[in-house]
Amino acid sequence: MAASPAVAVPELGPDDLVYLEKIRQATRRLSYREVAAEDPRAALQALRDVTHFDVEVPTASNRREVELLKTGVKRALAWYMRYLAVELNNFAAATTRLAEMVVERGEKLEAGAGELEARLGALEERVRRLEAAPRVPAGTPRAQQRPGPGPGSPRTGHRGSNGKASGEGSKQ
Repeated sequence: MAASPAVAVPELGPDDLVYLEKIRQATRRLSYREVAAEDPRAALQALRDVTHFDVEVPTASNRREVELLKTGVKRALAWYMRYLAVELNNFAAATTRLAEMVVERGEKLEAGAGELEARLGALEERVRRLEAAPRVPAGTPRAQQRPGPGPGSPRTGHRGSNGKASGEGSKQ
């Protein structure tokens, strides 16, 4: 059995390690995360995480000529890439602000929905009570529609011409 060749591990300097850490952070930040449909705040955070466009493109290569080519292209296009990144970042910021407003509005609507459901329940109960009450035939005089004390009773607050409820103060 032949010995397998040893894998060459490149020597990494401090600048290389810093660059690798930046790549790891960007990868974590830009990686797709599944967001539950019921959690708009998490979706908003996921949007915030990917709304920054960076123009610093990597130019490192194992081959010197490729690295020089990448560096030349980067320098030649830097002005355009910066302009494009500014435009994209402005668009992303406006989109994020819109998403924040939509999420806040949705939360306010959800909070108000509970109150409306309670009011609707009370109205439905009232309608059930009214529908269950005995029906009065059309054309029945109003006085006959409601049984109870008549005019002048203390319950209705009706006072006679002497300022007293009927039956009050009359001794016979």
